[in-house]
Amino acid sequence: MASEVKWIKIVTDIFDDEKILLIESMPEADSIIVIWFKLLCFAGKQNNGGILMLNDRIPYTDEMLATVFRRPLNVVRMAFKVFEKFDMIEIINNTVTIPNWEKHQSLDTYERIKEKDRKRKALQRQQKKLLLESSTDNSTDTSTDKSMDVHTTEQDKEKEEDKDKDITTTPTPSPSDSFLSADDAMQIQAEQDEVLDAARDAGFAQNNKTFSLLVDLYSQYGKDAMLAGITACVKQNVAKISYLEGCLKSIAAGGKRKTGNPFRDAIGGDVE
Repeated sequence: MASEVKWIKIVTDIFDDEKILLIESMPEADSIIVIWFKLLCFAGKQNNGGILMLNDRIPYTDEMLATVFRRPLNVVRMAFKVFEKFDMIEIINNTVTIPNWEKHQSLDTYERIKEKDRKRKALQRQQKKLLLESSTDNSTDTSTDKSMDVHTTEQDKEKEEDKDKDITTTPTPSPSDSFLSADDAMQIQAEQDEVLDAARDAGFAQNNKTFSLLVDLYSQYGKDAMLAGITACVKQNVAKISYLEGCLKSIAAGGKRKTGNPFRDAIGGDVE
């Protein structure tokens, strides 16, 4: 889970909202509204895109939330039925989620800048990893520089290169050291940015673990499949890595889809 946020957005005219007005006409109205605010605050502390999970595998049950909210179980269950009826929450695979959480509870400008900076640094680390792996794969290539002593050992070359390095920096390997050109490296970073921005807009959690998993899936399936899979997640309003991975596997498998299937809709038609 990402670190908790210290605030949530509440509009000042919330009690003029039609759904809140309808709730206020119900029995236990005050308790239901209190539970709604407790739910919003708890989702903010979780900072998991509005998905209430104890960990990566266990969702919060209504019994667990009744304990956390310090409210009777029957009142919590009644409140959740009202919230679900009014589309204030969705129960997906027994998991309580708040639709469009990122849209309505977006981070302020400062938090967005910090998140963008974290994402950029992580992208740089991933790019360095790709370049290093590429360099390793081509380590058997022979040099065409005739001035190089063919008897020079790898250890000697490393010692000579170290003399030219600035000890205060850790430079990214040059694209010329591998089969990736500078244009290729820039394209990979641009594609990863596009995928991560799409995942953010779709409501995926903004944390290092989710980012790492998204980058791994991008490396395996590519940009187009990732964007199609994220679109399928949006159609089902499920911003979870496990669901996205299932979408990607289905798209990659190329099996026939039923009409109305989100995978078919995402990739633009049945795949034979």
